[in-house]
Amino acid sequence: MTVMLRYGGLFATLVAVFYFVLRSSTLANLELAIWDKFDKRPAHPVLIIGNSRTYFHDMPSMLRRIADSDHSPERFDIATRAAPGGTLEWSWNDSTTQQLLKKHWREVIIQAESNAQSRDDAEQRFFDYGKRLISEVENNGAKPVVIVNWVYGEDLFKLNENEPGMRSWLYDKIQEDYANLSNQTGARLVNVGRVWELVRAASSDLPLYEDGNHPTVQGSYLSALMLYVYLSGRDGSAVTYVPADMSIGQAVTIKHVVGEWAQGPR
Repeated sequence: MTVMLRYGGLFATLVAVFYFVLRSSTLANLELAIWDKFDKRPAHPVLIIGNSRTYFHDMPSMLRRIADSDHSPERFDIATRAAPGGTLEWSWNDSTTQQLLKKHWREVIIQAESNAQSRDDAEQRFFDYGKRLISEVENNGAKPVVIVNWVYGEDLFKLNENEPGMRSWLYDKIQEDYANLSNQTGARLVNVGRVWELVRAASSDLPLYEDGNHPTVQGSYLSALMLYVYLSGRDGSAVTYVPADMSIGQAVTIKHVVGEWAQGPR
């Protein structure tokens, strides 16, 4: 009995450690997986491939929680394949990504690397491997959807003070290249980069950059909300989910700007 109590106490301690240390992400996703066993809604299978901009703050799980809080009639079943610094070329050459692409998805969401428009050779690879991935998605019966990336923050351009206007130039270049990729392939765009700038204009003190490149929790929420609005056809106004590190006021601002984007030309 003493031995059993000793190991029983150790087991309880390990469970408690697991719960409190990993609850923020791993356990929360485990809870979703368990809940899905009892969820009778029809599935909406989505694959997201990308990089650290994609997985920061567990953005794909935010998308699922946003959908659930809006009482989505479908259960968003989301799989993600994203690596630090992952480029479109890396995704194309990655065997796991290729295996995932062959599974049944309604949409495959693609996020390119942040520096794809930084050099001519990087830009060429953006078009080359973007077209390959989009074609492969279509060949497997899914709809390709491309996230239009946001431009770097102003702080990353301060070292280049001899070239004023570089940020505006890069923003325009991003918008132009993604529009061209869409026109050449038929892939649909979710223009996070455009709405990112609209949110900053609406609330200058709302933080979207964590380091001038990666998103804050607010930036990840913006991406997730825009994906949900696109995938669901709703405007996001009834979404109640707000991440723990965000204020309700910040969520309201983002939802308002995204809602206006949803009602206008995209």
